[in-house]
Amino acid sequence: MKREDLEVVDEDLMEDRYSVINSAASKSLNGPLLASNLPMKRKDFIAAYKGVLTEQESKELETLSLTNDTVYYGQDIPVRQSVAQASVNKDDEDGYYILRPRDQILYRFEVVKVLGKGSFAQVVSAIDHLKGVKVAVKINRNTEIDHKFAMQEGKLLNFLMNEDPKD
Repeated sequence: MKREDLEVVDEDLMEDRYSVINSAASKSLNGPLLASNLPMKRKDFIAAYKGVLTEQESKELETLSLTNDTVYYGQDIPVRQSVAQASVNKDDEDGYYILRPRDQILYRFEVVKVLGKGSFAQVVSAIDHLKGVKVAVKINRNTEIDHKFAMQEGKLLNFLMNEDPKD
């Protein structure tokens, strides 16, 4: 795949989930990476693709708290021929997760592009394959202090949502 193929979609197309997905798929050298059998229950997904899951993906799928215990987006897993075809993501030297367009987050969100990067986190534009909408997802750095800040921020956001659910 060439670098220019990594630009998944123009921002103007983001309002329509299907425009985004079709636009991204048409730029893939191997055709669409979307599986028509998704969403799929976790146990069924693991059984169907156990031969092509990396060790990390297998652990994630066993332990993550998935919405409705369901996989909504599987990145390239449904079209892989072998584990060797899997791309492995990792953090950079500063603890930022190295993201690429079409990466999955929690087997629900499809990364479209990185919107920004700050001192403590980065924010990505993503497609929520459960709700069919464009969302922004904040991804904190992978450091001990940032984990503590993220936990405090999560508690504060939950408090605010509970106190004012309509806003």
